[in-house]
Amino acid sequence: MTSLSELREQIDEIDARLVDLLNQRADVVLNVREVKKESQQDIYSPVRERQILERVCALAEGGHFPKGALEKIFTNVVSATRSLMGELSVAYLGPEFSLAFEAAGKQFGRHVKLTPGASVDEILRHVSDGESHFAVIPLEMASGALAASSIKSLLAYPLSIVAEIEVSVFLSLYSGGMGLQDVQQVYSDAESFFLAANWLKANIPGAELTVVPNLAIAAKKAQRHLNSACVVSEALGEKYGLTDLASKIVDDGSKIGRFAVVGEHESAPSGRDKTSLICQLEDKSGALHRMLKPFADNELSLSKIESRALGGSSANQMFFVEFFGHRKEASVIRALEQLGKCCSELKVLGSYPVAHDSSFGHRIG
Repeated sequence: MTSLSELREQIDEIDARLVDLLNQRADVVLNVREVKKESQQDIYSPVRERQILERVCALAEGGHFPKGALEKIFTNVVSATRSLMGELSVAYLGPEFSLAFEAAGKQFGRHVKLTPGASVDEILRHVSDGESHFAVIPLEMASGALAASSIKSLLAYPLSIVAEIEVSVFLSLYSGGMGLQDVQQVYSDAESFFLAANWLKANIPGAELTVVPNLAIAAKKAQRHLNSACVVSEALGEKYGLTDLASKIVDDGSKIGRFAVVGEHESAPSGRDKTSLICQLEDKSGALHRMLKPFADNELSLSKIESRALGGSSANQMFFVEFFGHRKEASVIRALEQLGKCCSELKVLGSYPVAHDSSFGHRIG
């Protein structure tokens, strides 16, 4: 049998090779920097980075190293070597430890400059004015509701969705030291209360639920006030040193929130893409049927269609539509040309790679 000291020597040798390979990777990335600089290409390529993660996860099949951990490691390997090409600045809907913050970290890794913003309009303005390279904004809430403020703001700026991020929402009940039986008041945001409604009703039905603007405020209030608790993420609970009273209280275990990475330039086709657009129909009978026909005629699968009143009246009733395909593909070009003829207003918000951990198939939401 191999001794423990011999096994440790093997690990040390493997670690040395890993460090050497990481340095070799960094050397190649420095050469990539020169090529991109000469050809004036962006530092960040969502298509290429998604391909790297998918390839790494495929190579891990059959091995013992946890795939989720491997993905996180390579996200940060890519992030660290990307930083050698120049600092990437990303604005996100704050504050720190918000879901948008988590989404930005998942997509870009740790080696970026993250700037919080109080509103979607503010962080999109950061990108439009050149203060940030990209923005991370909510697109679809974990409850399934479309983030209307994001859609409205996207209409106002000449920017494009270049990637989507899916984030699993795991919420727990924390307190500043009180036991579950002592909780009289619970703080959280409206979305989190919605996701944990059944658990809260079943386990602390007498507690007063107080909605606050964001989860960071909820954590601070639970930390400071007696007989209070908060529904927040594990990261926030740990940051404020709170006591975990109940873990993962979302009704069905977890929900998925979807976020958009927004930038100035369009994302290139990847072969597994999605396109988002918003359109206003003509006020005529059969308008909805005419809007859907180009997608059917060009065999494009819709993943979401939802009506939104973006101006407070029926005259401003818009449709948010997502479908699989890239705007540079022939079938999509034809569909958009046909769609433009039956809509009084049409804006393509972007074509981008489907999220790395998303299923790629037909879905109507």
